[in-house]
Amino acid sequence: NEAMTPIAEGVSARCYVDAIVLGADNARGAHAIGYYDDELVDTDEGWKIARRRFTMVKLAMIDG
Repeated sequence: NEAMTPIAEGVSARCYVDAIVLGADNARGAHAIGYYDDELVDTDEGWKIARRRFTMVKLAMIDG
């Protein structure tokens, strides 16, 4: 999910993350939940991320 809001410098965006990352054994890894807060600016080369911050809400280890 993504939410975007116009700001004076361009656009502010929030993107939510819910990821499961497993190791090579497909049994152990991590479950991470959080969100990115980005500020995007319109340049001659298109939209670019000027600032990015990740906020971790939950991190749980998975132990097969």
